[in-house]
Amino acid sequence: MRARVCGRCGSDVLEGAHYCRRCGSPVKEFELKPESWQYEEVSDRSRLLALLLCVFLGYLGAHRFYVGKNWTGLLWLVTGGLFGVGYIADIVSLSMGNFRDKEGLRLVYWSEKSGAD
Repeated sequence: MRARVCGRCGSDVLEGAHYCRRCGSPVKEFELKPESWQYEEVSDRSRLLALLLCVFLGYLGAHRFYVGKNWTGLLWLVTGGLFGVGYIADIVSLSMGNFRDKEGLRLVYWSEKSGAD
């Protein structure tokens, strides 16, 4: 079964619901969630390792070098993690699972995903 999505705010709608519980707008039966929203390609890099690198060596940009963001890693190295602000923002981003690698893929796996899976 495919998930339904609110046409106004884009949030998921429960099966059988006639109104979106987030924005309250009426939901039509034919508003199905597109396949591209259901599956997102994610990075095979370890989120845990990136988070640990960020916590202990984030002001040097080690986590950014790890995910392939060499230019911003160099910027973090020179500025001390963007004067501490970027360092803290990256810790929060990694903790919430929103940090992305150089290809723009989110780091979601807590361990490295092997090619055998």
